[in-house]
Amino acid sequence: MSEGKFAGSSQLVAMVLASAALVISVASAVVNYRQNHLANLESSLRDTKDQLQLAHNEMSDMKLKTIQQLVDAQVAISGRDKLTEENSQLKEELDSAHARIEMLEAQVRSLDDRLSRSGAAAANKLPVVGKKEAALPAAAPAVDKPAAVAGRAVDIDIYTSRVSSAVQKKVADGLKAKGYASKFPALPAGMGLTSATTVFYYDQGYKDEAESLVAVLGDIVGGRVILRKGTSSYPKNKLIVHLIGG
Repeated sequence: MSEGKFAGSSQLVAMVLASAALVISVASAVVNYRQNHLANLESSLRDTKDQLQLAHNEMSDMKLKTIQQLVDAQVAISGRDKLTEENSQLKEELDSAHARIEMLEAQVRSLDDRLSRSGAAAANKLPVVGKKEAALPAAAPAVDKPAAVAGRAVDIDIYTSRVSSAVQKKVADGLKAKGYASKFPALPAGMGLTSATTVFYYDQGYKDEAESLVAVLGDIVGGRVILRKGTSSYPKNKLIVHLIGG
């Protein structure tokens, strides 16, 4: 009887211990699950925090870039306004320069007209040569020379523009017939020609010779020849001709 009770008590204790062990096991599993879950939450929170920090850094970079772009845009706008102002000033200066050029061209045209009239008047006053050739002996025909050429020799260089070889030969032969020795050198680099046939003299003492050459050239080419005093440092007896074709 006593042994049966003892056996029953042992079984009860065993069941209690087994139940306690089961409860402890379940509790341990729950604790482990919660710890793992908390660890996962902490890891997720850390990842989220890192992502938030990265997003914050990117926003800061974007803000700095935007500010820099705004500054660059403001500088560009200021530079454009300055360029617009400078462009307006340059345009005004260019318009003023054009006005001065037009005024100078008008003065040059007026001077050309006065010189042309002066040259024509001087040509009308020149003695007519060649009318006494018939009275000369036939065996020794004389070549008429302008008085200036007969008195002093002049050095003539002729630069041409839009002139055919036939016209150039006509001018050379016509001048030679009047006693002029002329040359047709190549146009020097950088030298510009006038718009109309012009004779330049470089010393006041040779103005008469230049006027005589103007008259002779006018007869040869059959057009207006302008007389001007040059400013280059040529010898006194140098005469420069700009022979301009049509």
